[in-house]
Amino acid sequence: MVVFAAGTSNPYFSTDTAATLRALEIGPSSSPKGTRVDGVYDQDPLKYSDAVLFPEISYAEVLTRL
Repeated sequence: MVVFAAGTSNPYFSTDTAATLRALEIGPSSSPKGTRVDGVYDQDPLKYSDAVLFPEISYAEVLTRL
């Protein structure tokens, strides 16, 4: 197991981006990600109780919601 802790030093990119880039470079059999929420929401569910969970969402739909 290898654990990466890093950032990309680029605005608008999260540490998840850095982990994914490193994983693509070393070619692991899996690349799990830990998080405190259970999916994709329209806003932070830890701050907003009325946050809506998307059971499924496409990349195109995400772009239209920006």
